[in-house]
Amino acid sequence: MPAQRQVGAGEKSREEAVRAYQAGNKAAFAKVFDAYYPTVAGVLFKMLGNTPDMEDLVQTVFLEIHRCIHRFRWESRFSTWVYRLTINVAQQHLRREKYRRPADTGDREPWLQIVDPKEPEQSVINRETFDKIRQLLDEMPEKRRIVFILSDIQGLKADQIAQVLGIPKKKVYSRLFQARRIFHGMVKNDPYFMNKYLNSGKGESGD
Repeated sequence: MPAQRQVGAGEKSREEAVRAYQAGNKAAFAKVFDAYYPTVAGVLFKMLGNTPDMEDLVQTVFLEIHRCIHRFRWESRFSTWVYRLTINVAQQHLRREKYRRPADTGDREPWLQIVDPKEPEQSVINRETFDKIRQLLDEMPEKRRIVFILSDIQGLKADQIAQVLGIPKKKVYSRLFQARRIFHGMVKNDPYFMNKYLNSGKGESGD
């Protein structure tokens, strides 16, 4: 018997749509799609950037959800399972395209707070900054990059990341620490972000 989980009202409403679909209400899948589209699209965008394959990849994720949803046993949050499927689809795409994906940073920098996990598809405050971050991430190891995206950009806690990736929580902390340290060093040596640091230190005052 799965342990009882604390979920918010929004998550509860989304999970009710999933349960309805599992119970045979075929129309409920449209609600499932609407409820989890922002999560799926947000993670794919952060991992892959503005790829022309984005909508195809979103559809691939939801086809996987449709195909496997009846095997989901509620041993974790449904959103955790959706994250796992989405990351799998993104990784398969990266392998096909022969990309290399990266890691994460030191403590969350103020300029890194460009994504609201509640509205991932609408939350890029500074697209240029996000593109620069992705360029740095592209140079780093995939496992660390994924942990960083889930933690520092997507806003997941360590225990949920451990469930998504199927690894111990202490390994999540280890990868995140390493990734943050590497990324932070890259940022400090990048002219674009050096400018940001200098400007943020000077404030708005005049001469």
